[in-house]
Amino acid sequence: MKIFLTVFIVLLSFINFSSNVDTAALTLHESTFDRSLAAFAIAKALNAVISLFQGTQLSFTPIGMGVNISIGEILDPLNDLIERFSWIMLAATISLGIQKFFLLIGTKLFIQIAFFVSSVFFIMLLWMKNIKNRTLLNISIRLFIVIFIFRFATIIFIYLNQFIYSSLLENDYNSASVTLTSTNQQINKEFNVEATTAHGLKEMFDVQHKLETLRSLIDNASRQIITLSTVFVLSSIMLPLLYIWIFIFSIRFAITGKIETENILQQIKRES
Repeated sequence: MKIFLTVFIVLLSFINFSSNVDTAALTLHESTFDRSLAAFAIAKALNAVISLFQGTQLSFTPIGMGVNISIGEILDPLNDLIERFSWIMLAATISLGIQKFFLLIGTKLFIQIAFFVSSVFFIMLLWMKNIKNRTLLNISIRLFIVIFIFRFATIIFIYLNQFIYSSLLENDYNSASVTLTSTNQQINKEFNVEATTAHGLKEMFDVQHKLETLRSLIDNASRQIITLSTVFVLSSIMLPLLYIWIFIFSIRFAITGKIETENILQQIKRES
């Protein structure tokens, strides 16, 4: 056990002063932030198109009686969904900002030095033949755990979050983004900002076809908005909340939890 712990702590100490791990974590975090901005931009572009068509009407007179249909009313449900998606993205962005704050704390030199000092002190205690001061060993273990959490917990979470995203959510995100961009272009192509009036039978069927196309686009866009919402609720809200809970629980355990110092001492004596 002593050899395993020593090798593990020495390896962590080397990683502790390596800038590659911190740089890679920051890069992954920035890519997550860019994804959220890209998704938000797509949704807002669609929202802008909807706002543009709010006053547009399709009119037709099948038997001499005028019928007016407002495109804005048809687009209202999608507009409401996009507004709710905007709130989700705001929460996701705030969450990403908090993650970056904790990540930057872990990269500070004083945390790195504190981790190195606590590692050296812990290894020294492990290899001492006669450790009689249980309190000193207890404090050393608790201090090492606390500094380890501040140094590496956020990095581990970012890598884990990226793994979950790449394995389970990336395809859904890419598909939804492409579909929403295409939907935006199709709405712009199919409809004019100016009101359209149909007098003849052919024009009436053209208006009905446009309405069916619009409803199909709205249904598809709504599904993709929900898909994007699910991706960001999971990756940028629920998982970070779980991380914060684990972070607080771990700190609390390190400070106030019960550590079997006596068993550790006996194990060290047997291996001496």
